[in-house]
Amino acid sequence: MYGRAPAAGYRLQVTGDREQPPAVSSAVPVTDHRSPITASVGFICLPHFQAEVEAKLLGGSRAAVVIHQRGRVVSLEERGEAAGLTIGMRLSQAQAICPQAEFVPLAAERYRPFWLEVLDLCVAHMGSVEPGEPGEVFVDLACLKRPTEALEALQQAIEQHTGLTCRTTGGPSKLVAKLRTGANLPDALPVTALWLLDRKTLEHLQALGITTIGVLRSIPSTRLAEHFGAEARHLHDLARGIDHSPVQPLYPPREIVARQALPGGTDDPAALDGCLRALTEKVARELRRRQEACGRVLLWVTPDESAPVSASLRLRDPSQEARDLLRACRALLPRFNLSGPVAAMTLEAEDCRRDTNRQLNLFYDDRALNRRRQRTRQALAVIRECFGQDIAVLGAEMELPRRERVLAALS
Repeated sequence: MYGRAPAAGYRLQVTGDREQPPAVSSAVPVTDHRSPITASVGFICLPHFQAEVEAKLLGGSRAAVVIHQRGRVVSLEERGEAAGLTIGMRLSQAQAICPQAEFVPLAAERYRPFWLEVLDLCVAHMGSVEPGEPGEVFVDLACLKRPTEALEALQQAIEQHTGLTCRTTGGPSKLVAKLRTGANLPDALPVTALWLLDRKTLEHLQALGITTIGVLRSIPSTRLAEHFGAEARHLHDLARGIDHSPVQPLYPPREIVARQALPGGTDDPAALDGCLRALTEKVARELRRRQEACGRVLLWVTPDESAPVSASLRLRDPSQEARDLLRACRALLPRFNLSGPVAAMTLEAEDCRRDTNRQLNLFYDDRALNRRRQRTRQALAVIRECFGQDIAVLGAEMELPRRERVLAALS
């Protein structure tokens, strides 16, 4: 995969090599994220996320909270850092250095509501959000005229709503936005900081004696190709802060799932229709909250004491209205050929996308429109009963040629 393997004790030497390029005295400059032209990616970091959330759940512990997993420190508050503790330190060593701290095992599910709140704030401010590890988020700044102000507003919103420490940076790529500590990409950073590389590539770099980004940058791509083949170009670019991977909008999830159990099971059509109505209303509320429209409906039916079965239907026009989702579910239900009671039903709204072209109804709501249509039909029925069935017709129901003749006569 990487070409020939290095011999035992072999180190890739570049000093004095004819292919060695001129020495680079400083790292490749990275334009400050205050520039609206090059700051296309923002990075939001909550460096003490798990520890600060755990402190909140403990009611504001007086001692420094330290989160550990598998005998290692994985998160700590600023007070723990001031006492000399670091991420990755052995638990026994941390307990010896700071015995007064409160050591708590990692419980990821306890922190999930706080993490979702942070992601919701990012979506509300930016739109395109790519979450990474808990406490790390990439956001797309490409379409913003003032990315600095947007990042500062998001940072203030997160700190105000959650009370968690938040830091933001920006750069021309995801790699630079995450690794930047000033105006340059530091040469002294270890190659393990290049998180876009897989574990085998990092191990191979270290085996060759390439331990820092600065050393990796100084090696010609032709020398790297001898050991890494086609991947040498990727390594060469990453060492210079070049990363073409876009921000992938992974949050909110592209589908919305709602499930409702039917205790004891039922085959009553009215009960099944009521279940569908409740599911569609729940999904529609979530779609409206996200300002998205659903393009495909997937319905799961779990017969009593049987495996669940599914059927799907693509909507003619993406919608976020409960009535459209309910109409689709009612069309799907006969496909199951149910012969017994149903224990549960699950509705999945798929192919969700931002609802940017929706015509807003600013003059009346749906119920008022339905009442108007009902009164019109009642008045039309009375007129036909008194004067005959052909005496009056709704303009919307007229055949096109006749409608044109009437409009021409009126004009």
